[in-house]
Amino acid sequence: MSVLDCIVLRKTISDAIAWSLCSDGLFSLRSFRCNLEDPSSDSSLDYNLIWIGICPTKIEMFLWQLLRGRVMVRQVLQNFGYGLAPHIRCPFCNVEEESIDHLFLICSWSWKL
Repeated sequence: MSVLDCIVLRKTISDAIAWSLCSDGLFSLRSFRCNLEDPSSDSSLDYNLIWIGICPTKIEMFLWQLLRGRVMVRQVLQNFGYGLAPHIRCPFCNVEEESIDHLFLICSWSWKL
């Protein structure tokens, strides 16, 4: 209970959830991605942080699949034995093979979003 004793409640200020990786407190995929790529950040992920209920369930499910490497991109489908041609290029930039890392971290098209 001593932890709760130091919290000051103010009726004039409404509660809000703030994204700590942005100065404005708003979530963005760019800030999430930049934090993952930053070698100085503590990016050791705790999967339980996904399930804390601050975003819709379908987004939590997608993040969980993304972080576990289970988003169905062409490279993953090929690894699961689907008969796709080897080295299928990204349909957005046509530069590299379509993979989870490429689509969500590297692809120039994704960075424009």
